[in-house]
Amino acid sequence: MKITLKIILSFFVISTFGLFSKASQIEDILTLKEEPPGVVFELIESTHYAWTWAAPKIRSYVSQLREKFPNIDLAIVSHGREQFSLTKKSASSIVEEVSILKDMNKKDSVDISVCGTHSQWLNVSRENYLPFINVAESGPALINDYKNLGFIVVLLEED
Repeated sequence: MKITLKIILSFFVISTFGLFSKASQIEDILTLKEEPPGVVFELIESTHYAWTWAAPKIRSYVSQLREKFPNIDLAIVSHGREQFSLTKKSASSIVEEVSILKDMNKKDSVDISVCGTHSQWLNVSRENYLPFINVAESGPALINDYKNLGFIVVLLEED
């Protein structure tokens, strides 16, 4: 009976991760004794300007996670309208944010992906994206792949 109760409580704790604020979720991850397999930041917004708040926030989270877990795998999956700001044509409107993302990709080994399906719907080819951006077949499928690898998903939202 005690083992069953512990298992149920563990699932409750894991499933409620998403109910807290994102900062609190990062704090919860930072309290873990063992390094999780990874963290994937999910961004799905209806505006192009989302990177103006998301890139600095992710940079802060990456810094905190790297300090505690130097070898943790980190990724970003963008599959809303904001992903189109990462095209060569649109990136000039978010130069600082692109610099942050490029820096995280290069220095912190953060994989950054956009949704290829969403791109196809709007006739945006893989070649239109910045060179450091991966174009996944499907953003939601990629997030599920990360989940299956044990990654913790942090859904980003503007404060």
